[in-house]
Amino acid sequence: MTEKARVGIIGMGRMGKRHLEAYLRNADVSVEACCDAKPGALDFLETRGVHCRKYSDWHKMLQDESLDLLSVVTNGPTHAEITIEAAKAKIPRIICEKPMATSIRAAEQMIEATQKRGTRLAINYSRRWSKDYIALKERLQSGAIGKLCEMHFVCGGGLLACNGSHFFDLMRFLSGSEPNEAVGFIDKTGTPNPRGAEFTDPGGYGLVKFQNQMRGIVDMNEDLGIPPKIEIVGSIGRVLIDEVKNMWTMAAREGNDRSAPLGKYDLPLVEHPIPSEPLDPTKLVELTIKQILGNDQISCTGTDGLASLQMVMAFHASDREGNTPLPLPIPAKFNGMIVNFT
Repeated sequence: MTEKARVGIIGMGRMGKRHLEAYLRNADVSVEACCDAKPGALDFLETRGVHCRKYSDWHKMLQDESLDLLSVVTNGPTHAEITIEAAKAKIPRIICEKPMATSIRAAEQMIEATQKRGTRLAINYSRRWSKDYIALKERLQSGAIGKLCEMHFVCGGGLLACNGSHFFDLMRFLSGSEPNEAVGFIDKTGTPNPRGAEFTDPGGYGLVKFQNQMRGIVDMNEDLGIPPKIEIVGSIGRVLIDEVKNMWTMAAREGNDRSAPLGKYDLPLVEHPIPSEPLDPTKLVELTIKQILGNDQISCTGTDGLASLQMVMAFHASDREGNTPLPLPIPAKFNGMIVNFT
């Protein structure tokens, strides 16, 4: 783009501030308008050198502003309405935080509205822009640990959609395969949501099966109080990822052992550290901005966001059906089921 892209941000919580910082690092954009319904939430902008128009009502902002790019960084229940109205207002590019919606139907409406108007929509599952995860996907596809058999994610703290949906998306991204069945168990502890009583996002655990026969296991039950860890299991090796400590390790059979029968499970796995950088959410948003302003294919589209939401909703729907395994996409009778994720 020859002129600076006119940018607006709706929602100025912690993640909204990260979007702002990412925009301020980009010389090709100008932050024209910011909106937050919370009194005083925008008072800090001048201290960051941002002298933009301020709004407390996003409807008025979309009505008054002519924008090239909008960040939707509100809580989950408003993502769909804002995105749909922004598309109707002819904003050509939208970055929406995850989970993209609080129902399958709302997510589908977001995709329909943006596709109808040619709007470029990115859902911020940020690991898709991480060069380390992109490189890991290439390693897995090259057979570094053999046939991909299982991905296992464990983390305390609940929030199956807000935090866990990152890893539903990561399983699909790294495997290159589509989920086709899920069974879920939702935690009934009733822990208050940290963002307010109006939001619902309990923990839970369950299993997702993929078309390539990979198993995806997610355990975010609320009886866990441990940091997140990822294990990716192949037929002849594994990858362990500790994002908190930024420690990535691959261990796999080597030499002639790679073709030995799988039943020889006592053969040694040779460990190799995988170089990686600490995940920086602001830097990853920078990469998202750069991509959406260009013409390259978007790394995480609305369709990708919907696929992740399908897995989250499958856990909830399965739990409501007595922990019955459900096909993916989930049956249409659940498309209107609403869970007020943040």
